[in-house]
Amino acid sequence: MDTQYFADPHLAELHAVGAALAKSAFHAADLSKPIPADELHSIFASLAPTGYLGGLVAKADGGSEMSGEEFGALLEGVAEAAPYLSNHNVQREIALAGSSSLKEKWLGPLLEGKAIGTIAVTEPSGGSDLEHLHTRVETRDDGYALTGQKLWAVHTMTADVAIVLAKGPEGEPIRVVADLNHESVRRQQIPTSGLRFLTFGLLQFMNTPIAEDDILRDIDDDAIALMVATDRALTAIQATSVAQRAIHSAVKQLSTRRIRGTVVTETDVIRAEIGRMSASVEAARVFAYHALKFIDMQQPGVEALAAGAKSHATDVCSKVCNEAVELCAAEGLVDGSEVIRLRNDLQMLATGHGTSLVSALKWGEYVIDQSQIRR
Repeated sequence: MDTQYFADPHLAELHAVGAALAKSAFHAADLSKPIPADELHSIFASLAPTGYLGGLVAKADGGSEMSGEEFGALLEGVAEAAPYLSNHNVQREIALAGSSSLKEKWLGPLLEGKAIGTIAVTEPSGGSDLEHLHTRVETRDDGYALTGQKLWAVHTMTADVAIVLAKGPEGEPIRVVADLNHESVRRQQIPTSGLRFLTFGLLQFMNTPIAEDDILRDIDDDAIALMVATDRALTAIQATSVAQRAIHSAVKQLSTRRIRGTVVTETDVIRAEIGRMSASVEAARVFAYHALKFIDMQQPGVEALAAGAKSHATDVCSKVCNEAVELCAAEGLVDGSEVIRLRNDLQMLATGHGTSLVSALKWGEYVIDQSQIRR
């Protein structure tokens, strides 16, 4: 969109490439209902040349090895057509911590769009609390077995492989790679108000076989912090993309209406309102890219900075999407209208990688600590 500005021409080009290919890939898709697995595989395969599937994977492992800013620009473009596709995290973690056999089995298909991955962390009774994991990996004669339930993994009904957070044989938190097409895995979809073209739900593992090589190596705390920070900043950027689309959708609708003989979008009050809404989204977007720049530089405090960017972006963009619906009046409340869909998508997006409250607490704690240090 022409309201999204880049000082770096390279970032602008990445954004344009992502937007163009995503628009082409999703042009025939019905975003009001889940996209079938075969169609989703085809879409991901068409996005593979952009580097989307391997943007955060090292070139040595077949990825594009983009900076956070570069991947953010590409992801922002893709999000104009379909936000929160999220089919890039599994290959990133396998590349970082997977065995050679695990890489050989999954990296190629994931990077080519022939396989879809998901991260399964949240549990029905305990969220992502490491101290109270109920999902377990237990030793058996021929290896290990995974048992437990996970909620809200994106691509629940279409993913081929998952990285699952579980309690290991010794009671320690571990991450394992599970083949979701195995007969021991059960899936149940949960209907959602937003992001309806994706599927969320319940994954149930009933003695799902896990080999020794399917257990990911431990990643040091700094690397984990950078991954979490990156995910939050990228979520913030996608939120701003959705909100700007909601603004454009409202403008398109308002330009067809007149008040006292004047096109609504030519009135000062509407122009001022649209300007205020768009400026607030652009400010949130700049904050998110600022966080990505600091992540690329591996500066201290980036996890908190990204949390602040994510909390701010989702709060601002949620408000803007609601205002876009209100501006469209009755037309905006029609079931299936674009502004309603975008508002609902934003609300779902806002919960990814920690709610706004969780992210705000993280950022606030850091700000208070820094303020006390400077006394």
